[in-house]
Parts: sequence; C-alpha cells; structure tokens
Amino acid sequence: IYEENSLASVIEITEFCEDVYNSVTDFFNSYPEKIILVVHNRVDTANGSYYPAPPHINMYVSRSFTAEFGAKVDNWLKFLLIHELSHYVNMTIEKGLFYGLSRVMGESVSSIPGALIPGWAIEGIAVKLESDFTDGGRGNNPFFEIYSKALILENKLFSWRQAAYSSYHHPPLSRIYIGGYIINYVMIICFIYS
Repeated sequence: IYEENSLASVIEITEFCEDVYNSVTDFFNSYPEKIILVVHNRVDTANGSYYPAPPHINMYVSRSFTAEFGAKVDNWLKFLLIHELSHYVNMTIEKGLFYGLSRVMGESVSSIPGALIPGWAIEGIAVKLESDFTDGGRGNNPFFEIYSKALILENKLFSWRQAAYSSYHHPPLSRIYIGGYIINYVMIICFIYS
C-alpha cells in the first residue's frame, strides 16, 4: 500500500522482496501467504515497524539510514525489509496455540505472545537476520560493536530485565538491540559447542 510519491521506493522494494521473503521465511520455517506492506514517504526519518492489528509492516522511506545501522549497508531498503519481515514472521509464526486460535478468531491473535516477549528477544533475532542477510546490519557494524564492548569492559552491562525495554533515562537507548544481539550470539555459540 503506497502513495504515488513513494513509487520509486516501491519499485526498488519489488526488486528484492521475493529473495528477502525466501531468506526470512526459511529461517523461521514459517511461510505467510499474504503480507501487507505499507510504504510511507511523509516522514523525516527512515525506519520501520511491525504492527499486529491487523498484522502488517510499515516502512518509512523518506531518507536513508544513519551510520548506526551499518556503513556497509548497500541497500538500506532491503536491510529495513529484512528487519521488519523478521518481526512479522516471528510474531505470526504458523505454529503453536496462538496460531491455532488465529485461524478461528482472526489473524491478529497470533501476535498476542509478542506482548509477553521481552524487547531483547524480539529485536535480537531481527538484528541477527539483518546482519546475516546483508553486508551491513548492526551485527557487522563496528559502531554498534563498540557499545557492547564498552559496556562489558566498564562492567556496566545492563541486566536481563533492563534488556527487555529501551529507556531515555537509563542508557543506552538501543539496549534492546544490543542485549538481543549479544544474547542471540551467546545462545548460538552455546548451541554449536554443546
């Protein structure tokens, strides 16, 4: 869904959306048939979001990302779609009790567990996939890595509980991304070596 002033971005997105869909859905082994994507061009910042009712992705495409998301990102729209599609597929996964209930009560029901999942668990997997499926991504970004290393070296790493939410009053603001990426990375290493 888009307005005419977003047409150039929409055309660019269509060039890689099938490849992104295949990569992300294969990772989760869940294959939604229809995904609503709303492209917005009347904003000042580039960003995206997954919204559960009804399930859809918003992409805000007015300008490209800042260096925080990775200087090596060759296509920031692809990066953004990977990140937000990861949320979409993760929150609407075609398995479990809530997916079964969504077949009867409406598709938004499958996203209910998302309200119960800590921020690090939601964002960590999306940061991992944006890093695995692009040349950039926060996981491949030295700027993002510095946050993690500084917190560890200064012995100021936030708790699991604090990694569940972002806060302007208790930096870093991006701790759900940092915590999620670190936790996912550690879990993968533990899995490989167990």
